Amino acid sequence: MKTYKITFITNSEQKQPFTHLFKAESARDARAMARLHYQWSSSSYLIQGGEMTASKRAKELGLKSLAQVSELTGQSPQTLINWFNDKPELFNIVLLGCVMQKIKEV
Repeated sequence: MKTYKITFITNSEQKQPFTHLFKAESARDARAMARLHYQWSSSSYLIQGGEMTASKRAKELGLKSLAQVSELTGQSPQTLINWFNDKPELFNIVLLGCVMQKIKEV
């Protein structure tokens, strides 16, 4: 299974786009899960998605790379990838800690 980032974009000007991560076998399955989860039809919302990786998630939060996260935490890149896949809450907390550490350096 892979993790996919699905972005929801409404046709209405009242709502802002937002994203959610889904674990699925394919991007198509992830989009279907998103529709079921939020009970929306594809005609109401444009749903964009692609595979999310540990490195992409780190970059999305403003870090340079997964290697940078590895340096800041002392954990191997493979351990970080495992956390991303198996313990996403822990991985996100680690990333937020790295972001805070980078902010303090500035």
